[in-house]
Amino acid sequence: ALAAAFGATTTPNHPDMAERVRDLASRTSPESLLTCIESILECREALAQNVKPRFAVAAMAARLSSAFR
Repeated sequence: ALAAAFGATTTPNHPDMAERVRDLASRTSPESLLTCIESILECREALAQNVKPRFAVAAMAARLSSAFR
């Protein structure tokens, strides 16, 4: 979705998801998509540091939700 938001015209890794990717890219800014990626990476780091999964995923979900507002 991030590549599509920047105007990439190549086929996505999962061609069956191409329509969803285009839809997401058209409804979301590249900055918001980057925020989503950062949120996922931060969640993975928190899990690697033994943060309880419930809290790590809740924090990620909160950031993802705010990225789409």
